[in-house]
Amino acid sequence: MNWVFDRQRLYAWREQLRTCGNLMPSRPGRPKKRPPEAPPDRHALAAGFALSAEQRRADALAKARRRIVELERKIGQQQVELDFFQEALRHVRGNQQQKDAPGGAASSRSFKK
Repeated sequence: MNWVFDRQRLYAWREQLRTCGNLMPSRPGRPKKRPPEAPPDRHALAAGFALSAEQRRADALAKARRRIVELERKIGQQQVELDFFQEALRHVRGNQQQKDAPGGAASSRSFKK
């Protein structure tokens, strides 16, 4: 059971390091004041927005390319199906022409009077 305690202590240290930036235990009492953060630079903000706009354009381009590939695949599949049905139609029409020709196969219909 010692390893469980050690694991818990490691997680606590990791959390303290993440939140406080050091592993020193906090002192009792009120924490010290930190200096106020400097306002962000306008140029840095503009660069950040430019990067995000550039990233959005890159994402949109990647999405458009994926859509193009998907549509081309669909068109290819439809072309295969179209070729198949055209060949089947040629085969059926060829059989009908042979039956209609003189000496061809007789019709399977029988007429009663």
